[in-house]
Amino acid sequence: MVQPNIPPSSTKDSEARWANDFTFSEQACLVDLVITTADWLERLMGRETVDAALKELWRSAYRVGHCGNEINQAEWDKICSQPWRDTWVNDDTNNPTDEWFAGLPSGARLIRLNQFAFHGFFLAKAESEADLQAKIEDDIAWLAAIVERIPTQWTNQHGEPLSVDDLRQTYLAAKGRLSIDIGRNIAIEELAALAEMKLKTLRNAIYGKSESGPKTEGDGMVTATAAIEWLTLRDNFRPSIWRESIGNSVAVFDGEEAGNAESETDATGEYVFIPVAQDGTEFRPSLRRAQGYQVGMKNNEQFIEDYFDALDFLAHMKKPSWRRPNEERSGRWGIVKADRWIRLAKGLLVAEIANAKPF
Repeated sequence: MVQPNIPPSSTKDSEARWANDFTFSEQACLVDLVITTADWLERLMGRETVDAALKELWRSAYRVGHCGNEINQAEWDKICSQPWRDTWVNDDTNNPTDEWFAGLPSGARLIRLNQFAFHGFFLAKAESEADLQAKIEDDIAWLAAIVERIPTQWTNQHGEPLSVDDLRQTYLAAKGRLSIDIGRNIAIEELAALAEMKLKTLRNAIYGKSESGPKTEGDGMVTATAAIEWLTLRDNFRPSIWRESIGNSVAVFDGEEAGNAESETDATGEYVFIPVAQDGTEFRPSLRRAQGYQVGMKNNEQFIEDYFDALDFLAHMKKPSWRRPNEERSGRWGIVKADRWIRLAKGLLVAEIANAKPF
């Protein structure tokens, strides 16, 4: 096991940095892939079949992006009356955002891989290093199967060559990080992705025998030791800390939260994102007051009776804010702002709503 010579940060600190850096670029690639795949399926299955399927998929993405709430009937009737492309491609007001796809199983996998590739942590429950490594390898293999099988002649909805560069970089960076962490040699292409630099730039540094480039072996690969020594000199590199989560309680992006895995299983497979403040306060059903959930910025707050309506309100705020009891139990409620979001089974929240007693 190769260890970097710089002190690793905690998983919580890494989560906060990741939340600031994350742009949903991989999810944007998924949307492009869905549209391009649908174009191809139309030729195979017929327009009507694909039209119905794409509208249902869009509705599923809408539900995830709106905290489990369904689209209202009037809007849905409008969508059903027009071709699926008008919903997915042309109408910006209805176009499913990349953030919606983060809540789908494939989007959640991409979140985990992005966190692992560029920030060194992997949020999944595991009782051993071998178990956690196997889960990382499974996600990497899943993304490899997508990236390596995309036809090179495919174009996006604008008629341009379909770009999956963000997916490919995440795949290569994740594969390279795992190779380093378990002591395997790493390919130059993987090292460039992990360092977030152009492959050409790294090749010039290596083959130009520059002191700024890592040393390679005879086969052109870089040893794990040489790779980590070179990476730690780069300001943007984050050391691996994924082993910290083994056997510990971690917030995960697969619908479970450590310590409550069994109780949080949702038989329907529906999940929602909830905001978490910097002090660790989660927006949970237990925060209901007599008038409802108090949400909004200071001097512009409102009470919303239904939890999921309140959650949907927060999801649409530029700076999601809500009130919760102060720690000193003074009877006062202070405002907190969202620092990150975690994904939970909707069934768990429904059960908490049933048991919640208003303050």
